[in-house]
Amino acid sequence: MARRISQQTFDDVVKENIEEFEMEKDEAVKEAIAQFRKQGIDLSNIDLTGGEGRQQLLDAIATVQNTSIRTAEAAQLGALLSAVQEIGAVCDKSHACSRRNLLIMEEEGGFNALQWHLDPNEHTTVVAQVLKVLAELSFQQDYTRDLFEPGGSLKLVTLLSSLASATGESDTPNDDKLVVLADALALAKVVSRSENNKSK
Repeated sequence: MARRISQQTFDDVVKENIEEFEMEKDEAVKEAIAQFRKQGIDLSNIDLTGGEGRQQLLDAIATVQNTSIRTAEAAQLGALLSAVQEIGAVCDKSHACSRRNLLIMEEEGGFNALQWHLDPNEHTTVVAQVLKVLAELSFQQDYTRDLFEPGGSLKLVTLLSSLASATGESDTPNDDKLVVLADALALAKVVSRSENNKSK
């Protein structure tokens, strides 16, 4: 069975190639790949891009995890919306590092952080943005859809119930809430096709 290394080990060798051997980044990455493959190392679990864009994604995940929009100021709200949009963009299947970024999202709790914002008491603009990102990613890739559990469906049902109740009680429903309700129904339709939900 082929041996594996950690992402940190790979990144350290790339860094060493750049700093000690004065290689350009692309050359340093290629040299590290060749070196490890020559040793028979299985690199299937490694990000071979040299970490391009990884820190930006980690920063976006941290923003989503650490911002409570119930108490957020306008600047924090803007940062949170930007972070959600960043996650959607770099995890989109059209992005060169989409698969790697989805793995980072799973490992770093990014999907759980997004789901945490599916709360009827949260700002409707953020809830709508989170719903759109989750729906788009879940529609594009089965992998993302299956990561919606555990807990995602329960959050979504609670959100839908609250939105439906609020809309039904009002003679003139808020347009923003109607948009969020439509987005929530769209996400529910997509994630209902996950393997976890098919078995229920």
